[in-house]
Amino acid sequence: MTPYVRASCGVGLMNNVEYRFTAQDKVETDKMHTGAAVEGAFGIKTGRFRVDAATGYQSNQVDQFTLNSTG
Repeated sequence: MTPYVRASCGVGLMNNVEYRFTAQDKVETDKMHTGAAVEGAFGIKTGRFRVDAATGYQSNQVDQFTLNSTG
C-alpha cells in the first residue's frame, strides 16, 4: 500500500445558466466572469486499485444581463 496526495487547479467556467422570469421576458445578453477551480485528495493505492477522499471548490460570477420585456 502506498499513500498519496494530489492537488489540481484551473479555470472554472460557468455553463447551463437558467434565468427564471415571466413568459414575456427574454434574456438578451449576459456577461460572466471565469472563476477559479481547485481540488485536492489523499488516499492509498494498492496495485491497480486506490481509495481516496477528495474535496473541491469552484467560484463564478454573473456580472450583468440584459432583459428584454415585452409585457
